[in-house]
Amino acid sequence: MIFLIDHNIEGQATWLWGTILAEGWLDLIEIQFITFEQVKLSIESSDLVVWRFAQKNKMIVLTANRSMKGKNSLEEVIRTERGLTIAGTRITIYDIMDYVTAQYPPKFIRGLFDLTEAQINAALAYIEANRADVEAEYQIVLKEAEELRLYYEEKNRDLIARIAAQPPQPGTEAAWEKLRAAKAKREAKA
Repeated sequence: MIFLIDHNIEGQATWLWGTILAEGWLDLIEIQFITFEQVKLSIESSDLVVWRFAQKNKMIVLTANRSMKGKNSLEEVIRTERGLTIAGTRITIYDIMDYVTAQYPPKFIRGLFDLTEAQINAALAYIEANRADVEAEYQIVLKEAEELRLYYEEKNRDLIARIAAQPPQPGTEAAWEKLRAAKAKREAKA
């Protein structure tokens, strides 16, 4: 396991290395700490450059937080219990992927999700920098979503049929007729 140590935590990394050594972790697992200087990576490198370098070399980045904000910040896309999420929102990268794969322009996606330019740029940069991993996760999300849709469709089939069979509430007949006409039109197109 190789850790790429950012210049802003070299002191903490030295302490951590001492603890790892003292606790005997090196007897259990091979661990290396590598500094930016050792790999000739500039401390001024963007987060995206650092991230790509670490991914290419199978390293884990230890940082106190590099630039935090900006179109290439690693902090703009974070992993939460919902998956890869745009920081400060509930919007996942998978939500964005639906539109990226359909080749919608970034400006449209930005407006659709009410994102800032920095947020959409960070999301798209993250997707580009990690295309294979994001695509693999996206396919899993799509599969799980379809399984859930089928499960709830089956589970609620009788309930939906009973509700659909009920007569409309007084005064809503015209609205229901419009909905039925729209549904018939949509089904005719399919």
